[in-house]
Amino acid sequence: MGIFSKPKPIDPMFTLPSVMSRECVEVFLPRKSAFPMSNIRWVEIQFSKKQGQDYWVDKISESESYFSSKSDLSPIVAAIAQAGCEADGFKPDEEAWLTLYVLAKFGLLAGMFEKASNATKEKDCHPLPWNALKFYSQSLRDEDKKPFGEKHRMLLTYMVYAGYLMGKLEKASPEYIFSHWND
Repeated sequence: MGIFSKPKPIDPMFTLPSVMSRECVEVFLPRKSAFPMSNIRWVEIQFSKKQGQDYWVDKISESESYFSSKSDLSPIVAAIAQAGCEADGFKPDEEAWLTLYVLAKFGLLAGMFEKASNATKEKDCHPLPWNALKFYSQSLRDEDKKPFGEKHRMLLTYMVYAGYLMGKLEKASPEYIFSHWND
């Protein structure tokens, strides 16, 4: 590998297009007082390439069998959802817990997918997985907002991103991910 060579993904299934750091959202810890936005420029690029909002959601979802064959993701996903509930003071019923679990799991897969792609630095969120997080969480959020009410709606919004951080960052814990939640 030469001086200017980019690292290759660990498997071709994780290939993401090259991006400049300035095109990425910088990694941040979730705060319930802020609202994450999609990367509109990359949404336009994605749609111009006939990659609808499900394209990268599906590619990330398809990576589950790869990552699940390496280790059991369930305890990590449950810990992310639990840490979020504790930080937000939310006592979920079974339906709300399942929604948070599914969001955290998709986020974890997205972070692991991006990390496996070697397309970005640890501090950068690649625009395609970033937008996939937004598309995925929006579709679930629209289905089932009721148990969360206004008070816990941001937990619903950020759970997928919390999972992403766990998959993307080297040394993160669910408690660390939510350490600035109430700031």
